[in-house]
Amino acid sequence: MSTKRKTIRHRNSDKPSTPESRKALKFERIDVEFNYTNEEWIERYIPAIRFAFEVIKKDRAELEPIIAGMCREGLVQDLLQGWCATKDRMECLVEFLDTAFTRTFVVLNGLGYSPTNLPPSSPIRTN
Repeated sequence: MSTKRKTIRHRNSDKPSTPESRKALKFERIDVEFNYTNEEWIERYIPAIRFAFEVIKKDRAELEPIIAGMCREGLVQDLLQGWCATKDRMECLVEFLDTAFTRTFVVLNGLGYSPTNLPPSSPIRTN
């Protein structure tokens, strides 16, 4: 039986980046819109989130009569649809935030900042 070692291939992403390669990273703008006012956002999504918190704070014995009552009132389909819409929106927001973080870190890195060399937390005086 052979004990030949596998050749390890390094990807470009495994190599440390250089200041020049960091400055060369480019990204295009993304046309996105956020058309909600704060009030519209609160009215649309916060009730579903608040009720979800109430649901998870209850055990099955506490939750069952509440859900049974909602079934009798015909509210469960709206509840589930509201949660689905809210979940979809939150997942989209997470993707937007991830993109914003990545772009910001790329720019910060190109400016010479890193996790061990953070930008100042107060304004820089140039007088």
